[in-house]
Amino acid sequence: MHRRRSVTLADNLRVLSFRVLGPLRVTISGEEVGPAGARPRRLLTALVLRIGRPVSMPTLVDAVWGPRPPPSAVNTVQSYVSRLRRPLGAEVLARTGDGYTLWADGGAVDARRFEALVVEARAAGPHRAVDLLDRALELWTGEAYPDLAHHGPAAAEAARLVELHLAGREHHAEALVSLGRPDEAVAALGALTREHPLRQRAWRALMVALHRTGRQADALAAFLAYEAVLADLGLEPATEVKSLRTAILAAPESVRAESVRADRALDRPAAGPVPAQLPAPATGFTGRAAHLDRLDQLIPEIRPDRLVIAAIAGTAGIGKTALALHWAHRVRDNFDGGQLFVDLRGWAADPPVPPIDALTGFLRALGVPPEQVPVRLDQAGALLRTLAAGRRLLVVLDNARDVDQVRPLLPGAGGLVLITGRERLTGLVARDGALPIGLGLLRPDEARDLLARLLGPARVAAEPGAADDLADACAHLPLALRVAAAALAWHPGRSIGGYVAMLRANRLAALAVDGDPETAVGAAFDASYAALPGPARRLFRLFGLVPGPTINAGAAAALAAEPERDITAALARLAAAHLLDEPEPGRYTAHDLLRCYAAERAHRDDLPAERAAATARLHDWYLSVVDGAADLLYPHMLRLPGVAPDSRFADRAAAVAWLDAERVNLVAAVRAAVGPPATVARLADRLRGYFHLGRHMADWMVVAGAGLAAARRAGDPWAEAAARLSLGTACRSVGEHRAALRHYGAALRLARRCGWRACEATTLGNLGIVGQTQGRLRAAARLLAAALAVDRDIGRRAGIANNLGQLAAVYHQTGRLREATAHFQEAVTLNAALDSRHGEALALTGLGQVCHERGLLAEAGRYLDRAGALYAEVGDRDGQALIHHRLAAVGLALDQVAPARTHALTALALSREIGDPRTESAALNVLAAVYLRAGDRRRAAEHHHRAHDVAGAASTPRQQIEALTGLAAVALADGDHAAARCHAALALHQATTCGYRVLAADAHAVLARVAQACGHPDEADRHARADAGIRAATGYALPRGT
Repeated sequence: MHRRRSVTLADNLRVLSFRVLGPLRVTISGEEVGPAGARPRRLLTALVLRIGRPVSMPTLVDAVWGPRPPPSAVNTVQSYVSRLRRPLGAEVLARTGDGYTLWADGGAVDARRFEALVVEARAAGPHRAVDLLDRALELWTGEAYPDLAHHGPAAAEAARLVELHLAGREHHAEALVSLGRPDEAVAALGALTREHPLRQRAWRALMVALHRTGRQADALAAFLAYEAVLADLGLEPATEVKSLRTAILAAPESVRAESVRADRALDRPAAGPVPAQLPAPATGFTGRAAHLDRLDQLIPEIRPDRLVIAAIAGTAGIGKTALALHWAHRVRDNFDGGQLFVDLRGWAADPPVPPIDALTGFLRALGVPPEQVPVRLDQAGALLRTLAAGRRLLVVLDNARDVDQVRPLLPGAGGLVLITGRERLTGLVARDGALPIGLGLLRPDEARDLLARLLGPARVAAEPGAADDLADACAHLPLALRVAAAALAWHPGRSIGGYVAMLRANRLAALAVDGDPETAVGAAFDASYAALPGPARRLFRLFGLVPGPTINAGAAAALAAEPERDITAALARLAAAHLLDEPEPGRYTAHDLLRCYAAERAHRDDLPAERAAATARLHDWYLSVVDGAADLLYPHMLRLPGVAPDSRFADRAAAVAWLDAERVNLVAAVRAAVGPPATVARLADRLRGYFHLGRHMADWMVVAGAGLAAARRAGDPWAEAAARLSLGTACRSVGEHRAALRHYGAALRLARRCGWRACEATTLGNLGIVGQTQGRLRAAARLLAAALAVDRDIGRRAGIANNLGQLAAVYHQTGRLREATAHFQEAVTLNAALDSRHGEALALTGLGQVCHERGLLAEAGRYLDRAGALYAEVGDRDGQALIHHRLAAVGLALDQVAPARTHALTALALSREIGDPRTESAALNVLAAVYLRAGDRRRAAEHHHRAHDVAGAASTPRQQIEALTGLAAVALADGDHAAARCHAALALHQATTCGYRVLAADAHAVLARVAQACGHPDEADRHARADAGIRAATGYALPRGT
């Protein structure tokens, strides 16, 4: 059929122009030509939307009237077309098929020109980009296609153009910053973030622009503003924004505008890690051309508002993973946001991977610190969707069991998820629009090609009939073909025909003739297994007993009770036979079918006692190596008696690296509960310190629970007490105080029952910490004093040092400042003698805070500086946030407002980054005090309110009381005496109830000022005397109002 020629912009000297950015406007050579009337405008807008393409009559009718057109709709459309042709001409608006086509150049439409300019700017340098985007943004006179807001295709296109417009504004501002014009960018981005407060890129660009102008504190304040917007939705900033905040925090405190342009690190987008988790593709992949074409067709369907899902289903060994990885590697350049991969082990002998474990791995790969990974499935899924927003991600979910395992792992729109599994995930197809891709056996030519790739073309060409017979014997199943080819590769002199004869002589041959894939795999496995030397066969069988997904040579040597050098050779032999895979150097895994086969062989060929002994050796090895890591990382933490520790680690970094690499295997070893219960319980106990340091909360909960179950199976009250202690500390770390108290109570009863006094002291101390956090200070003091007495009685120096510091903290909060000073000083000395850097830093922090409240500001600064250096040395970011908070308070007391503001902002940023609500609320309060000192009462009130909310959610009353007292001071400065009295009275009540004497003094001081302002001298005098009395009794010496 002859295609009409598009009418160009200057055809016949008539220049057509269509404006759809805003209400439709049509001009010819600059003269507006209508159309008049809403329905003709809708009709022409629908034609412009698809300019140069035929538009069917049903589509035009829907555009004009929607779902309920009149009976005369078709005739009316024809009438409207006749009217439109008068100015446009029949050549431009022509009949095609059952509809019409608007033949005009795409450049006649302002939306097309706008898009072309924005896209061209992406590849341009900053000077050119600013010029192009200036022209593009001038075209934007309103949102696109408003005349067709009810029409689905037009609405979708309008939404796409709005996103393009916003991205163009962001790019324009970024280019201005690159050209050294950050002030212009700040103005533009300020407006953009107010209009669209959820635009991550805009906030990030605003932070950079503010930093470029030398306004570091304002850049941090912009981050906090964005964080507050997200917090209202239960979300957090993406990793790249947090990384930028960290870069700004690391910059000098004063940055001159003329010098910051040289800071190239901040000129680049502060992107978080781009994950690249795809395993290597299978060698020799062949065939599946139709399936690859179907997958390729998905790429253009990816849009910012849509998640594309494909589900590959087929029997075991059919090549689902090989297809998925081959295609994923082929298209990975289309996913600049990264590629995530997880083997869900849905059909392995071990339990499938729980969705929370898979999510934890994804979040860590996307840069989420372990302490910020949620332990609840819904929260972890929400965080994944937040991080995936705006990223073009490829997610491969391999070996899925069912829809329930998959659905929590789906990111938000804008990417592609590729799933493999044996079952058809019909629920995902029906509800989520997943594309089902069924995978069958290889065709004969594909099977022959695969063999040629694996064995070499010459060998297959020499025996084409035998190659076809081998494919038949393997039921055309890729996995069976690969195993058979690996066996033949080890014997280059053996004929393919001879190998086929041996395969058919196998006892499973009768079943394999029927082409059953499973039995074909069994026959191929049997043949490859039989060809192995004895030690390799034994190691392969024992691999079927390994609970984790991977194993290294050390673990394999323990499992087999053989020297590591011999095991290394056996592992290499198994990998060469394709019975094991080596996804990374020195780490081995296997297909789930092979795992099942190995386990079956072990149960068939090895005695139960031999299997139990192998499993016990593996768990003993894990326990010994973890013990060695614990000796380096947390030597003073209470532990159950164990085996001799493995001293393989040269330093702390090596110990952490090993634990990080083996974490999934260690968790599996505890959770599978196949090892000796006593060993499993001790392994769970040893991991407590690692999880605490790394804040691996989800794993900690799982392992501690499994450790408790193992302790009960072993009938070991010591191990049960340790498990309860671990569960209590895990719950306390995530703010679950009721659950923590329940577990600590059980641990205390068990420890006393079995006479384990060190555990008794540790548990009493932890109960005291919970009481301190909850504001039950008298109970906390009693508990910590009891813990200290037990530790002194048994001579446990590490416990004495720790509980001295905790008791000192309670004395500090109850106003016993002199006693707190003495206890903190003793704790500093003890921790230094024990070479416990972390304990020494904690004690110095407390000492600095007490000196601050006693008015010894120079000493306070020195102690806090020493503590900060120790926290940096051991990598404790919680402590670093706390130090910045305390230095802000000291700076405010010295009337050094600018440094105090910087420290407060740093403390707030760090505390939010690590997920510490107590320090966050404290930082918000001191920042509010800074704003009040600077005269910014509005921001002071906002921050105190936020501090009160955060502290309330975390059940930390001290920070709530400080917020109330601060709000009272703000209200007093505003002249709102009623509000000031209300806030201060509530603060006084809560401080008195909890026993916070210093905070009670602050509340009395504010109430005295309120009463004086209201003309009540007697009331003012009463509160002033109460304030003075507390100060005299406690040694509290800070000036009032600081």
